[in-house]
Amino acid sequence: MPHPSAEQLIVFSLLKGEPVHSLEGVNGPKLVDLIRRHKLFPIAEGLLKMMKEPERGELKKGIQVQSIKSQHLSSVLTEIFSEFKNSGIEALALKGPVLARALYGDVIKRSFNDLDILVKQDALWDTIEVLKTFGFKLLYPRENLTGKQWEYYFRYQKEVGLVHVRQKSYIELHTGIYIHELLRKSEEFILLEEPVEELIYESSVGTLNRENTFLYLVYHGAYHLYNRLFWLRDVAQAQKTWKLDHQSVLDKASQLGIDRLLGVSLLLSESYAGIPIPETYAGYLKRNRHILRRLAGMCHRRICGKEHETVFGKLRRNIYFSLLKPGLHYRLTVFKSLFHRWYIRHFLGGH
Repeated sequence: MPHPSAEQLIVFSLLKGEPVHSLEGVNGPKLVDLIRRHKLFPIAEGLLKMMKEPERGELKKGIQVQSIKSQHLSSVLTEIFSEFKNSGIEALALKGPVLARALYGDVIKRSFNDLDILVKQDALWDTIEVLKTFGFKLLYPRENLTGKQWEYYFRYQKEVGLVHVRQKSYIELHTGIYIHELLRKSEEFILLEEPVEELIYESSVGTLNRENTFLYLVYHGAYHLYNRLFWLRDVAQAQKTWKLDHQSVLDKASQLGIDRLLGVSLLLSESYAGIPIPETYAGYLKRNRHILRRLAGMCHRRICGKEHETVFGKLRRNIYFSLLKPGLHYRLTVFKSLFHRWYIRHFLGGH
């Protein structure tokens, strides 16, 4: 298992909210690259006074660019949702501005580079047409797919990507939050029940409620092995900020079959962000300690490893996926889906 570098230890201190008194012995360019990789610009401002040029300028620029981008995308989101309401399109915003507002009180206090919007599949094309009026065009998959190809695509994928023609801002338009082999489409409605409104620049934008947002955060972050630590920052902040009914969270995670993703997220948020694990989870964690520690170790290797995976890294990631739920049937589904995802990327223009 890789040992954290001096630069990574600084990043981990930022995540825990611990003061950093010195950058002696730290490689400045590597530190800035790590902050960029983990999208932690909003909590890195305190490092500026200890940095030398040109790294200080690079970090300052990154913080400023991220702040401007967050404000711009938040404004775009409110305009889009206003038009959705005029067009009768039901939608929910995921992560991005609504999460920044709900968790940190300000859209500039969390990094995001695109907008995630959830709509019903039968409203997908109407939604795309509305987004075209804002200057967006389909980025992936290819627009000229046949009916059968689109059907195949949505059997294994749940989102399409759009890019703004001039501004190069991105929207990921979701028709679900399920992952084919991990969370069944027929069960995702449990995470979509009782949505709430979040106020962004005096405009109401629909999103998941607090409890379901927390489950979505651990489900999304753990699926990606917390390769970017701002996802883990969100999980930690949600536990500090929101009054969650942890027994309800655990029951719902077990019902959906994503309890291992919840468990590993709790272990990692304790390890990396210093968040004590609520007593509610003690029994579950004890019964599943071996598999959860193994999964947490694989996430640690990914977090401390290089940003771009090696061939062996991709193999380990697939092994990790196969362990997220018990049972041979699930493991077979995971490995069968590898072919479908490869086919979609190479022949349908998928992401």
